[in-house]
Amino acid sequence: QFTMCTYNCQAIPVHRSLRFLLAVLAFDAIALQGTYDALGCVQRQPQQKYYTRNLGEYHVISWPKPSQVSGVALALKREAIPANAILHIFSLPDQLQGRAGAVRVKFRSELDLLLATLYLPPSSA
Repeated sequence: QFTMCTYNCQAIPVHRSLRFLLAVLAFDAIALQGTYDALGCVQRQPQQKYYTRNLGEYHVISWPKPSQVSGVALALKREAIPANAILHIFSLPDQLQGRAGAVRVKFRSELDLLLATLYLPPSSA
């Protein structure tokens, strides 16, 4: 059974580390938005659309906003989604960078999924 959830890191006023959030949520795939504090304020380099890193039991793929440190991320549990199942990482054009990201994964069972995360700011933002 494959499990997935979505979570806005800014939804609760208490700021937690990404490692803490992943341990508490414990799904196979976690779509994250508002990752400012959770990602440790990682700045995006020119021409780099996304970052990947291993964190505990997860592969984390993050798409930071170009001029800020906020953004979105997908955390994929390595036990459920091995690195060789990740076929492609999709990024948006620069003007929308940090708002969405997606990953295509294909399992040996022939299951082929597009996992995505999306942040839509309030209309006043």
